[in-house]
Amino acid sequence: MRFTKRGATSAVAASFLVLMGTGTAHADTGYTSCTNSSQDPGGENCTVYYRGSDGSRASSVDFIAYGEHVYMYDEAADGKGIYAQLRWGSTPLPEKWLTAGYGTSTEFNIPAFQDGTNVPIRVCQTNAGQLQTCITMYPVA
Repeated sequence: MRFTKRGATSAVAASFLVLMGTGTAHADTGYTSCTNSSQDPGGENCTVYYRGSDGSRASSVDFIAYGEHVYMYDEAADGKGIYAQLRWGSTPLPEKWLTAGYGTSTEFNIPAFQDGTNVPIRVCQTNAGQLQTCITMYPVA
């Protein structure tokens, strides 16, 4: 399993958020975790998740290699949402916003990729329509 911690925004960026009145002075810490897919040999499932300042899980996005599915979850009543977009060159590809609030989820399929292909997916928390704390995960289809 690969595991990566991505830091929160810098003090300068956090100060900018306060000055711009977004309603929060901190950005949550983001993490990625990837494991081999048991249903799709050679495939890799990945998750990006965010933890709030209290350490609880705030939101997450899962990529499941078998069928190339993306699942999104809002797991905290913190006023933030989650965003995911497939990144593949200059071709417009699926993106999804989940801003309906705590306890909501959504899913979408991405175009089928040849087995063994890295599938870059950009994941960001959202706050008042603005993207924050973006991380790109690289699961394998």
